[in-house]
Amino acid sequence: MGFGLAALSLAPSAQAQEGDAASAPASAAPARPVAVETLRAGEGATPSAQDFVLVNYKGMLKDGTVFDQAEKAALPLPRMIPGFAQGIAQMKVGGSYRMTIPSELGYGAKASGPIPANSDLVFEVELLDYKTPEQYAQMVAEARAAQAEAMAASDAAAEGKSVDVETLSAGEGPKPSAQDYVLVNYKGMLKDGTVFDQAEKSALYLPQMIPGFARGITQMQVGGRYRMTIPPELGYGAQASGPIPANSELVFEVDLLDYRTREQLVAEAAAAQEKAEAEAASAPAADPGN
Repeated sequence: MGFGLAALSLAPSAQAQEGDAASAPASAAPARPVAVETLRAGEGATPSAQDFVLVNYKGMLKDGTVFDQAEKAALPLPRMIPGFAQGIAQMKVGGSYRMTIPSELGYGAKASGPIPANSDLVFEVELLDYKTPEQYAQMVAEARAAQAEAMAASDAAAEGKSVDVETLSAGEGPKPSAQDYVLVNYKGMLKDGTVFDQAEKSALYLPQMIPGFARGITQMQVGGRYRMTIPPELGYGAQASGPIPANSELVFEVDLLDYRTREQLVAEAAAAQEKAEAEAASAPAADPGN
């Protein structure tokens, strides 16, 4: 299920949380640098600290314990821990890298989920693509326009058709809209049970999904688990798509983990960047004698 760079990761382990190193007062001691090892060289320009990047990544502790991993994760660098953003800024598209982030550029003296306090972090990263904020905004606008066109076409083709959503475990709170970003675990199957796609902690931009998937998600609540059946008219229709034959009904099992509006994500990224810039400006200068 392709969704391109307009999908936005909502809660990767490399994302800075309130109170973590990215938002903590800077230490007078200079931070150790991020070490980036090239496993396979990329080419072209490198991202800036303001960009959105599309990556495959695996995050580990120094002893090799994996604490997070994802494929095709779209990440806003201003919201990531400082060391992650600094390391990505040394990479090129198409390359594969291993970066080691010192604790002072990660989560510092505070534990974060499975990550103990004062932990150096190791990330294996494949940089697939990146976009500037302006390119990203244009992509979002184009995706919304395309979704409106697709929804209109699907409404005409699928008159009387609907997405069936079965609640396996109830969630709570409001439901996403068809314009939102969602974080989900999902498994996509044909009617005979053949699995054609699955992922965990996958961030998806609903305007870029097939109409039936977006419509089904809007009937779900955070924390719930659901099974939805999408008729072919609201899926890929009479055209085959990879392992999905033409005119196929699709079944998705979905855990809705979280969701955000685009406005929420832009505001959070801007606030995080302003805070980081203010802290950098107020940090004591390193003692040149050390």
